[in-house]
Amino acid sequence: MRLHGALPTGTTATDLVLTLTELFRKHGVVDKFIEFTGDGLASLRVEERATVSNMTPEYGATASFFPVDRQTLRFLEQTGRGELVPLVERYAKAQGMFREEGTPTPAFDELIELDLATIESSLAGPKRPQDRVPLGKVWESFLGPKPTTGVTKPGTTGAPPAHRSRERGLRRHRCHHELHEHLEPFGDDRGGAPREERDRERPGR
Repeated sequence: MRLHGALPTGTTATDLVLTLTELFRKHGVVDKFIEFTGDGLASLRVEERATVSNMTPEYGATASFFPVDRQTLRFLEQTGRGELVPLVERYAKAQGMFREEGTPTPAFDELIELDLATIESSLAGPKRPQDRVPLGKVWESFLGPKPTTGVTKPGTTGAPPAHRSRERGLRRHRCHHELHEHLEPFGDDRGGAPREERDRERPGR
């Protein structure tokens, strides 16, 4: 994944990760390793990178990772581990793992491009994180076509029909202080006490 530029003012790592989720879901990255590269990495703090990597299960990928660079060293310094900075820098450079300005793009099986300047404030859902809606179009999403994935079909409530409830050993009864009905298994969890005795013990009976 090659990133260019920087996030616009007012956008966050959450907006970036929702855009990436939508992009990766469309592209198909199941069982893939995602490595981030490009000049856009210089503008992303480690905390923002962690937000992106944390959403890897939503992409469907196996792993997401960023190279060690100046942002990594800055994070160590800011979190009280400054004594490790020289060691981490020397080791990463000796192993050819340290990314600097002008570092060539590694060879990948596939390369997806994204300009960070195109990221906009977004919301996602209501069910799936890849169903991204730009903040400026949220109102339109209420007026437009409704999603069909994961929605209960019209005319159904999600509760089993009465005849199927009886087949499964369930019975309906009304709560003494509420109007709605709920399902309760046959039998008594108190060791089979007579129903009359249980009724006498219930408040309001």
